[in-house]
Parts: sequence; structure tokens; C-alpha cells
Amino acid sequence: MLLNLGSNEMQRGNFKGSMDYYNQSLQLAKTNNLGAQIANTYNYMAEFYYYMGEFQMAFNVIDSSYLLFKASDNPYGLANTHIVHGNTHNLIGNAPQAIEQYRIADSIYGAINDPLSRAVALNNMGTIHFFQGDYDGALLLFSQCKTIFDTTGMRSSLLNTVIGNFGEVYMEKGIWD
Repeated sequence: MLLNLGSNEMQRGNFKGSMDYYNQSLQLAKTNNLGAQIANTYNYMAEFYYYMGEFQMAFNVIDSSYLLFKASDNPYGLANTHIVHGNTHNLIGNAPQAIEQYRIADSIYGAINDPLSRAVALNNMGTIHFFQGDYDGALLLFSQCKTIFDTTGMRSSLLNTVIGNFGEVYMEKGIWD
């Protein structure tokens, strides 16, 4: 609950308020020796830090999150941490490392049979390929993402994003049919 409140505050632009909630969550998790909750809080804090431009702090808490999720043998938490790690690299312009982090996350999500999270990782990689001008690579990744939605019947706002991404690629390629 505290993490959701913090995330809401960040979306509203109240960055101090968001970190206050994250610190409360961290303290509560540490008091109760909840390693996975501590690691999850670190991931939220990493997002705070990268939005604030404090990338080294983001990487520091990501490293702590990895250690805790590994210690608790939590593949879902590890995969989510790879997504946050990829997002951080993407924001500093390190596309190859971002893609590598998203690939690792995609592999883990596949192993634990989490298709929606796989779609997030694939869409993130496709977006990087798009901005690098690799439209065919982007189309391949967006197609894999859409296939997940088509085969599972799941619906998410991400599907709308993916369909919009197809449109962007087609426009750049001059495909109007």
C-alpha cells in the first residue's frame, strides 16, 4: 500500500511525498525482516532516483534489490529488477545495456510463464529499436508482443501502446496501407 501511495505521489509530481512513502515502506519491511519487500521497495526507489537524475543512486539500490531477490530465490522479483535496471540504462542513453537487461527479464518471465510481463519487456526493446531507426527489428518485437495478446486473449493498456507503436513504425517506413 505504501509503495502504491508513493507511486501515486510521484505521478502527481510530489517527489518528496513519494520518497516519504518509500522510506516508510522500507523501514516497515526492514523491521519485519521482509527481504522481498525490501527489494521491491528498492526498485520503486530506483525509479524515483532515475526520474530525479540521480542515476548512481538508482544503480546502487538496484544492486541491493538484486542481492535480496537472489537470496530469496524470487525470479519474478529478479525479472522486475532487470526491467528497472533496463529503464535506468535507457534513460542515460545506454541502449545496448538496456536491451540486455530487458532480454534477461524476458527470458525469466518466459521461464515463469508470465506473458504480460514478457510483453512489457518486448515492447521496451521494440521501442529502443524504433528510436535507433531499426524499424524491422522494432516490428519483429512489437509483433511478438501482439502475438502474446492474441494467443492469450489478455487485454491491457499495453496492447493499445503496441498498436500505436506499429502505427509509428509504419509511418516511418512510409507504409500507408
